[in-house]
Amino acid sequence: MITLKDVVELPSGRIFICETTDEKGDPYIVECTEMQDVTGKEHPEVLVTDDIELIRANLVPYEEKWLMTVSTQLGCGYQCRFCDVPLLPFRGNLSAEQIIEQIDLIIRESPHVQKTKKAKIGFARMGEPALNWCNVLEAIRYLKNHPWGDFRFLPCYNSIVPDTTIHGASPFEILEEVLRVKEEVFGGFLHLQLSINSTSEEERHWLFHGAKVVPLVRLVEFFDQHTVTDRTITLNFICGDGWELDPEKLKGLDPAKFAIKLIPLNKTTRGDRDGLKAFANYRNFDLLKQRGDEIRALGLNVVVDTIAKCEEAGLCCGQLAHIYMDKYKK
Repeated sequence: MITLKDVVELPSGRIFICETTDEKGDPYIVECTEMQDVTGKEHPEVLVTDDIELIRANLVPYEEKWLMTVSTQLGCGYQCRFCDVPLLPFRGNLSAEQIIEQIDLIIRESPHVQKTKKAKIGFARMGEPALNWCNVLEAIRYLKNHPWGDFRFLPCYNSIVPDTTIHGASPFEILEEVLRVKEEVFGGFLHLQLSINSTSEEERHWLFHGAKVVPLVRLVEFFDQHTVTDRTITLNFICGDGWELDPEKLKGLDPAKFAIKLIPLNKTTRGDRDGLKAFANYRNFDLLKQRGDEIRALGLNVVVDTIAKCEEAGLCCGQLAHIYMDKYKK
């Protein structure tokens, strides 16, 4: 059972701190969120302001788009250097019911949202979905015939694509099943986002703290052999200072199947510990836009994420849950 412990209010949404239990019945804190997106412009203006009404005036109406994220694991089975979720103890997977309960909680606590054309829900707040792919896909299938009203859900399956057998399935068998759900259950209306972060495989290995992941070239070969409709496959690059993002290594990608997303590196405790620094933030956003233009020149669709100051508020994945878990230790 998921129970609400606290809510952190933000100008653009909320972070829910929830309590559940692990397999031993011990308490554990997980996070889920609901947010509004910023107005969709190809190159949005970066405005640093504390004026809440000005912020709200530049948010997409809930009726057009609503962003949510839920946790898929109790902690995370990996130790990525840029993420603070590994500061929490890892205690396994959440059940499909526990994942769905988070969605139900968000909707129950959001009576101001009555309908939306695109309720994008990321299974990526805490945990690596591939390590819990059976339960995650069960929860995603549930969204197709959900009981919550006038919402069209856009599920978002995010993964670093571990190169290992999980619950009897190889990484490509897992991706096959995700694609089957995408194409057959949702008619292509599912967002599949792969965490790449560097065009250097050696650097990816280091950033994922030694985790063995499927190389980018093998991922491209796999999707080139499969049908991808409606939503393209997003190759996500967190942009850290000095991390390799070589447009030459992205040449030849099929723009009908792949899109590139660039997002800033947020400030985290573990990232600071390993000396990670952002390539660009709200102070020098033009650098990130320029990098996007270099890749766009290859004919690829590129999304450059809007810079937020969330690293200064301690609101990245796992940070608030870690604070609450520390209370249990005392």
